[in-house]
This record gives sequence, C-alpha cells and structure tokens, in this order.
Amino acid sequence: MAAPDDASVFSGTFELSQSLTFYLLNPKGDACSIDIRVRDERSVEMDRPVLVRVFDPDETLIVRHDFPGERETGEPRWHDITVQTPPGKAGVYQVALTGFGGWVEFTTTPRLAFGVYGAPQLIGR
Repeated sequence: MAAPDDASVFSGTFELSQSLTFYLLNPKGDACSIDIRVRDERSVEMDRPVLVRVFDPDETLIVRHDFPGERETGEPRWHDITVQTPPGKAGVYQVALTGFGGWVEFTTTPRLAFGVYGAPQLIGR
C-alpha cells in the first residue's frame, strides 16, 4: 500500500458538529502520535466534552480518550489532545471524534495521509 507524497491535502480547521471521523492511511502499521486541537466558543456557557476513539484496520478500538472540555471563563482557548497509537497492521485507521461543537485541527506524527467525514455535515475553514 503506497502513501501519497503529500500528506497535507486536508490541512486546515474542521467544524465538529456532533462527529468527525478521520481515516488515516498507515501503509506500514507504524505507531503514531495523533495531535488534535479543539476550541469551542460555547465553552464559556457550559462543559463541552470531546470523545476521541481510534480504531485499527480491523475496526478494533485501540485508544479511547475522554477530554472533559470543562466550562471556561473569558475568551475560549485552544486545547491540545495527544493520543498515541501502538504499532499494528498496515491499513486504514479511523479516528472518531464526538462532541457538541467547536473547531478541530488535526495532525499526525509521522505525517500520514488522511480523509475526513463529518456528520451531520462537514464544514471546513
């Protein structure tokens, strides 16, 4: 499975409107670091948690992280979430984010090509 030379095709900020799923192409099954930044304007009104789940190519849950998204005072800020995936099978890994809203930035180390699906809608900046 060959990875494209440019893994930055979908760079940018994505709107989290209930759920986003990133599909990572991991041609060797190497361990990777997934870096997610979240910001929600409504976090000054109430808690805005985000659930992060990572599934391997067999759709087995390999990572689960609950970001509490506690209520903030003042200007909402960006929060960093980093999860590590263990080495595994080559193939497509799914990173599923579930939350009430806000904005998401997404990168991996090493850089992996990815696609994204948003439900009920996908809005990019």
